[in-house]
Amino acid sequence: MAQERPDLFELLNLAVTVTDFRTGRLRRANAAACALLGRSEAELVGTHWQDVAAPEERALWNEEIHRPGQQNPPLRRLIRLRRPGHSTVHVFVTSATVPGPAGREILSQLQDVSDEITANDRLRLILDNTPVSMFLVDRSGFVLASEGLMDATLTRLAEHPDISVFTLFQDLPDAVGLLQDAFAGRPLHHVIEAFGRCFDLHLAPIPGPDGEVSYLTCVATDVTEHQETLATLRTRSIEQTLVADLGQQALEGLDATTMWAHAGQMLAEHLAGATVRIHELDDAGQRTRTLTDCLPRRRDQRRRGPGGRRPVGSDVVHPAATRRERARPCCGDRPR
Repeated sequence: MAQERPDLFELLNLAVTVTDFRTGRLRRANAAACALLGRSEAELVGTHWQDVAAPEERALWNEEIHRPGQQNPPLRRLIRLRRPGHSTVHVFVTSATVPGPAGREILSQLQDVSDEITANDRLRLILDNTPVSMFLVDRSGFVLASEGLMDATLTRLAEHPDISVFTLFQDLPDAVGLLQDAFAGRPLHHVIEAFGRCFDLHLAPIPGPDGEVSYLTCVATDVTEHQETLATLRTRSIEQTLVADLGQQALEGLDATTMWAHAGQMLAEHLAGATVRIHELDDAGQRTRTLTDCLPRRRDQRRRGPGGRRPVGSDVVHPAATRRERARPCCGDRPR
């Protein structure tokens, strides 16, 4: 069997090396390993692995060399190696201690995963610098993969990896409800509020061989600033409409009493439930009399205003309430 190994060593299209267990020097490297490392076998034989490993990876090889015993299971780890010209190759190494003709050896298989690592690093770079998060959830509610997650979400998942998201995020019923709907086979797109932020959430179910949804891909984009801007524009538009409506009432020549009562009613509704009192002032700025004292009408009384028009104030949020609107700019009924 020992005689057959050199043939297999060269015939297999796998990067394989043999390292002296005692000295840590390379004894052999097949053609695939030489191509991977960018050196000839003559250049590699007698070389310490520390000489071709990236500086921060050198301790790993020293650790491998000093693993005690001959019956250790194969060791697998991801390391970075240096090629001539100082380029770096990411290598997934599987190694085991085996008996050899000159004593114990470390037999290692090297797999180049540089393309995968580079693609993952570029994706992470994109996600770390954009307000986008992505994750994959299985039918049991466990997150199988995630990138760019919000800090609060990432912390929960890291602390409770064995808990389903349906339980872990039950304080976010809108989000959990959307996940459940998507697992019923419905692609969904909705804006939700979570952790004080607003997220544009896209959910796409992935069916399995049996036609049932096996996985769910989720892409969440932080749109808080966008929603706040929309809320501000809506507030400005509503306030401008309110002023225009009051001007229209004045042009229609309503008597002063009716005009003040109508203005007070609109402001009361605009102030989201506050009582409005409008006072007449004298030249010194002192109150002389109350012109109107209004409470907002109940929702079922807001259908029509004077002349059959719907009062604009029934749709309005006052600037004092803008903070509340901004805190929940994306709230709404989840589609059923």
